[in-house]
Amino acid sequence: MAYEGKKSKEWQVIFRPLRQELRIYLLAMICAALSRIANGASLWIIEPFVNQVLIQKQYEKTSSLIFLFLLLTLFSAIFYFVENYLSAMAGNRSAYKQRQKIFTHLQTLSLGFYTSTRMGEILSRFTADLEVIQGFYVSTLRNFFALPIEILVGLLYILHLSWRLTLFSFFIFPIAGFLVLLTGRRMKKAARKARMKIADIMSFLQEAIMGMKIIQLFTLEKVKEEKFAYHNIESYRAVMKEALIRSFSAPLIIILGGITISAILLMSVLESRLSPAFGTGNLVAFLMILINMIVNPLRRVNEVYLAYQQAMVADGRIEELSSAGPTIQETPDATVLPKIYGSIEFKGIHFSYDGTTEVLRNFNLFIPSGKTVALVGPSGAGKSTLINLLLRFYDPQEGEILLDGVDIRRLKLDFLRKIMGVVPQETILFNTTVRENIQLGKPEASSEEVIKAAKAAHAHEFIQSLQQGYESLVGERGTALSGGQQQRIAIARALLKDPRILILDEAVSGVDADSEVKIQEAIQQAFQGRTAILIAHRLSTARRADLIAVIDNGKVLEMGAHDELIARNGYYKKLYDTQFLAKKEMIIG
Repeated sequence: MAYEGKKSKEWQVIFRPLRQELRIYLLAMICAALSRIANGASLWIIEPFVNQVLIQKQYEKTSSLIFLFLLLTLFSAIFYFVENYLSAMAGNRSAYKQRQKIFTHLQTLSLGFYTSTRMGEILSRFTADLEVIQGFYVSTLRNFFALPIEILVGLLYILHLSWRLTLFSFFIFPIAGFLVLLTGRRMKKAARKARMKIADIMSFLQEAIMGMKIIQLFTLEKVKEEKFAYHNIESYRAVMKEALIRSFSAPLIIILGGITISAILLMSVLESRLSPAFGTGNLVAFLMILINMIVNPLRRVNEVYLAYQQAMVADGRIEELSSAGPTIQETPDATVLPKIYGSIEFKGIHFSYDGTTEVLRNFNLFIPSGKTVALVGPSGAGKSTLINLLLRFYDPQEGEILLDGVDIRRLKLDFLRKIMGVVPQETILFNTTVRENIQLGKPEASSEEVIKAAKAAHAHEFIQSLQQGYESLVGERGTALSGGQQQRIAIARALLKDPRILILDEAVSGVDADSEVKIQEAIQQAFQGRTAILIAHRLSTARRADLIAVIDNGKVLEMGAHDELIARNGYYKKLYDTQFLAKKEMIIG
C-alpha cells in the first residue's frame, strides 16, 4: 500500500482530536494563555526592578517587586501544569479512541485484504505510525496554539517597552517562516521514507519469527542475518536523514535570533537618544522577553512543524488503513432464515483470486440436507476455495451459492457464519486457557457445555490429564499441545456452537495414527444430525461419508458413495488404489 496523501485531508490530524476532545483542549488553551501572560508579566517586572531599584536606588520596592515576580512565576507554573496535563489527557484519549477504531475496522476487512497485505505493514501502521501520531497529540499539538499565544503576548510586552525596536525585530518572522517551510518539506519526504523502512523491518521480523523453525532446520541463520542487516541499515539511514534535517534547522533559528538580538543592541543606542525614558531596565526586559517569548518559541515552532510533517506521513498511512473497505458486504435487505435445513448448492460458480487464473470453472455441486459429503482431489483442485466461498470470505465472479434455496449473498454475514462450525486445516489456538479456546465457539457457554463439547470431540480425557485441566494455557498458537490435541480442541470449539452445518478441512492432516483414530471417532459423532462437508486427502476418512465429490481443475469429476465410485473404476478408484498401495508398501517396508 503506497502512501497517497491528500492535502485536503492533512489538517485532519489536528482537527480530529479537537472534535473529539474539544472542551478539554479549549480549557488547556485557556491555561496556556494565562501561563504565557503570567510568564511575560514576570519578565516585564525586570524593567522597574533594574531602573528603580538598581539605578535609582529605590530599595524599598525590592521586596514587593520580588514577591510579585515569584507570585507571577507560581501562577505561570500552575497554569502550565494544568495545560500540560489536560493536553496529555486529550491527546491520549484521542489516540486511544483512534487505536480502538482502527482495530475494530481491521476486523471488518475481508480475508482478501490480509492475503494481499504484508502483516508487518499492518503492524507497522498500527504501532509505529500510531505512536508518532500519539506523540503529536500529547506533546506537540498544544504548541500549535500555545506558541502563537506566547509570541503574541511577548510582542505586546515589547511593544509596550519600545515600539520602534519591536517593529525593527519583525524582520525575523518572514525569514524564520521561510526556513520552517523549507525544512518542513524536506522532513515530510524523509519521514515518508523512514516509515516505509520501519514497515520493511517489521515485515521481515514477523516473517522470520513465524518461520524460525525452518530457518534453524535449514541453517539459514547467516542468510537471514545478512538480509536483516540490510533492512536495518536502510532504516537507520532513513531515520538519520530525519535527524539531520531536525538538527540542522534548529541552529538556523538560533543564528537568526542571535543576529536579531545583535541588531537590537545596535538599535537600542538610537532608541535611547530618541526616547530618554528608555533606560537600561527597558533594554534588559526587552531582550529577555524577546529571547524567552519570541526567539525561543520561534525555534520551537520549527520543531513543531517538523513533528507535524512526520505526523502527516504517519496519519496518511493510517488513513490508508482506515479507508480500506471490505470487499464482502451485506446487501441493505440482508435477512436470516427462520428455519435451517442445511441443503447447499453451488450453481455455475466461476472464481479467481487474482482476476486472471480461474480456480473454479462453471462449478456445480448439490449437498443434500443432513448428509455428509467428502471433497477429495489433488492439492489446488479448489476444495478449500469452496469453503472460503461458502463462508463468504470471498464472492464468486459468476454463479450463486444457495443455502436452503436462498442465495447466501442475501443473508446476514453474522447469521451465515454462526450457523456453520468450521475446523480449519491450520488449527488456530490463542495463547489463553483450553476452556477459553473452546468457548470461542460460544463465549457465553457454561462449564458443563464446554465439557460436553470436549467429550464429543474426544478431548476431555487428555484435557483432564493436563496440569491445570481446562485452565491450562495452550501456549502461543497452541504450541503446548500436540497436533492431534490441537485438532480435537478445534473440533470441540466447532461443536460448542451446535452448528447446523459442520465443515472440516483436512482435520486429520499431519497427525499420528493414534490421534487420527480418535479424531475420526470425534468426526463420526460430530456429523450425526448435521449437514457436513469434509475435505480429505486421506480416503480412509472420505469413505465414511454419504457422498464423495471428486474435484480436479475446478470441476466435479465424479460424485457418489465410496462403493459406487470404486465400482466405476474412474478417477476416485485411481486415487484410492494409489493411497492403498502406498500404505501397503509402508507396512511391508
